[in-house]
Amino acid sequence: MLQVKISMFCKIFFVTISLLLIERARADTITLSGDEWSPYLVEKPEVGGVVYDIVNTAFLREGHQVKWEFYPWARALFLARTGKVTGLADAWFSEERKKDFLFSDPFLINRLSFLKRRDEEITWDTYEDLTPYTIAQVNHAVVSAEFEKADYLKKHKVPTVTTALKLLLSGRVDLFGDDEINIMETMKKDLPEGLEMVDFVAKPIVTNKLYFISSRSRPDHIDVINIFNAGLAKLMTDGTYQKILDKHQMGRLTVLP
Repeated sequence: MLQVKISMFCKIFFVTISLLLIERARADTITLSGDEWSPYLVEKPEVGGVVYDIVNTAFLREGHQVKWEFYPWARALFLARTGKVTGLADAWFSEERKKDFLFSDPFLINRLSFLKRRDEEITWDTYEDLTPYTIAQVNHAVVSAEFEKADYLKKHKVPTVTTALKLLLSGRVDLFGDDEINIMETMKKDLPEGLEMVDFVAKPIVTNKLYFISSRSRPDHIDVINIFNAGLAKLMTDGTYQKILDKHQMGRLTVLP
């Protein structure tokens, strides 16, 4: 009888410990939505990208694993905004997003410019100069605060960067504004035949900082941002941050002075 009680106690003990470990693992897992944004964020873990490496490493420094869920940008942003995931790994700041999200410390810099067909002569100083042109813009992507306010411009919304580039090459739009590196990486991957047909307008749109964000609708959003910021600070202090940038040949995108 004693042996039976001991056996039952052991089973209950091990089940309880297992459940506690499972709950601990869940608590230590950060679920992030993201849109594949080559070369910054790539779904294949063996590639990952510079955003993937910085965000993963920052959370790991604070004892948290990252689970990635990749979707088209609009869906990824929606899941983050509604708190269905812990956060979104790579977002530019906007006053509109600030209403819904808490922003981390910045961890990268992006340079945005307009892409045009090489045989077109297009220059600009103010957005009013661009009124004759049709400009492709990825759904829910923020080019710049000033660009968003310029409702007099002809903006053609598209689902992906590749779609925007196809429209540009075919002459159905005149310009496409986005991150320079992302544009060229997408061209190399999806439309290499078009590389010689395009170039960037000389004047850039803006230089943006990149942030990790978490929805204000989540009760843990402040804790999550603090965890990321703490891990990021450690990477920057001990040199790991710079090593990650150097690994991806993106040293010029540093936010360090």
